[in-house]
Amino acid sequence: MFHRIITRLRGSTPEYFLLLAPLAYLAWEAVLYAARGPNWIMVPQDLSYNYLLNGLNVLNDDPIGSLIHPALTTIGYIAAVTWVTHLLFGAGPLDAAVIGDPEFYFSIAAHSVTLLTALCLFLMGRWAYQGLRSRLLVLLVQSFIFLPPPVSMVMNSYASPESMLVMLAMLQIGLTLRALDGRLEDAAARRAYLIATVIIGSAAVATKFIALPLLLAPFLVVPTWRSRVIYCLGLVVGIGVSLSPIALVHAHRVQFI
Repeated sequence: MFHRIITRLRGSTPEYFLLLAPLAYLAWEAVLYAARGPNWIMVPQDLSYNYLLNGLNVLNDDPIGSLIHPALTTIGYIAAVTWVTHLLFGAGPLDAAVIGDPEFYFSIAAHSVTLLTALCLFLMGRWAYQGLRSRLLVLLVQSFIFLPPPVSMVMNSYASPESMLVMLAMLQIGLTLRALDGRLEDAAARRAYLIATVIIGSAAVATKFIALPLLLAPFLVVPTWRSRVIYCLGLVVGIGVSLSPIALVHAHRVQFI
């Protein structure tokens, strides 16, 4: 029994190194967040209010407002965080509470993005390790998060469309590197990979159209042309669904155009 416990510990120990980059990222973001000062130095305050008010419009079933990029995932995320935050801590009507204290509501969304980014960084590393089986390569993959200058690092911590793209890209990179172990030769694993990458790719396009090149990697990785056709058809459906709020609502369509 003691031998089995030691064997399990040895088997789980190698993956502890995957926490190094996420923990270092959280520490670095905390330093930068404190360094920006009380007036949101280095962060465009106007965009923060824009996404917050767009999310509030969604919760009030009003036209979204300005559709930039179009940033639908960002708006949906902030709407969800705003609703949960008001449910737990708010008082009175939702719109009055948000407009009365926008900093509080948006700071919750910003801090949550930082935590979610660290989680995605860990998942990317874990999946990449399953495919690469090299600690050094995985640490190099995870270290890309520290390449941007401090200004960009702070920008990535305030629920912007760019921060959403970073998280979605990390998830796709991790899943694609995991596929390097040959698992896509199995039909069930290939189907799961296609579904996951279609969802990620569709969400990325609904976030920002510059994410289109992100869709290329799964197309190149899947081993059969049949799978590639299925992937492309899935993207057509997925992107159509993700952009449907613009296509189906006249006020959104006019604003977007």
